[in-house]
Parts: sequence; structure tokens; C-alpha cells
Amino acid sequence: EDGSWHMRGMEFHFIEMPKLKKRRGEPATGLERMLYYLGNIGGETRMRTLAMEDTRVARMAELEGLFRRDPNLLRDYWDREQARRDYNLALRDSEIRGKREGIREGKIAGQIETLSSLVRNGLLTLRDAAMTANITEEQFAAQMSAAPR
Repeated sequence: EDGSWHMRGMEFHFIEMPKLKKRRGEPATGLERMLYYLGNIGGETRMRTLAMEDTRVARMAELEGLFRRDPNLLRDYWDREQARRDYNLALRDSEIRGKREGIREGKIAGQIETLSSLVRNGLLTLRDAAMTANITEEQFAAQMSAAPR
């Protein structure tokens, strides 16, 4: 989501390449050679040829080999990604919960304000207002005295 990765020395980009696979001819630019390599277009032999033709493709092949040979790199990468996703999910959930609580608190405050007005005007007893607000009479009286008139 934020474009950041937790691997030093390696960066991943996800590209849909159906049109590139249908294309005829040889890759003309460094980007095309890299995409051919990343898309495994042409098979293993073609990938080795691309690595010999372009030092950047060769470097990518070298890094890929290191990554595949060291299971700890892959495990550590996935652990960090999972931790990042868990953190972002928890943050999003807490924001949603906070908004929900804020709305609920706003509704309760509005309800107490309305009930307080009815009590002040003699249209509702303190006891009935407290029961409606689902709090004790003492709590309602304290809220009523704290609320602006």
C-alpha cells in the first residue's frame, strides 16, 4: 500500500505482462530485457542468454539465486511482511472502533442533553431520565450539571 519493502538490496514490482508474452522479436531495451527475465519469457536458456547480454539482468539473477539459496532470507521477509500487515490491520480496526465509539459517545451526549432539557422543563422526572439513559440518577444529575444549558 505505501510502496515500501523490507528487503535491503532487493525491490519487487508486480507487473502484468500478457502483452509482452505475445510480442514477437527480441527485447530492445534494458527494461524489456529485465521484464523478459522477470516474466521467464523464453525459458531457462533464454534467461541465461539475457543475463549474459545485460549486466543488470545478471545482477538480478545473482540476487534471485542468493534469495532462493538462503531460506532464512525468505522466512525473515515473510515474517516482516506479516508483521507489517498485522500492524496495519490492527491500526485500521482501532480507527474504525474509535470512530464507532465517538459516534456512540456523541449520541449518548446528545441523548443526555435532550433528557436534561426535558427534566429542566418539568416534562420528565430525574428518575425516568436516568432510566432512559441507562445510568444512575446520581450519574445523570452530575452529567446534567456539567452540560451547558
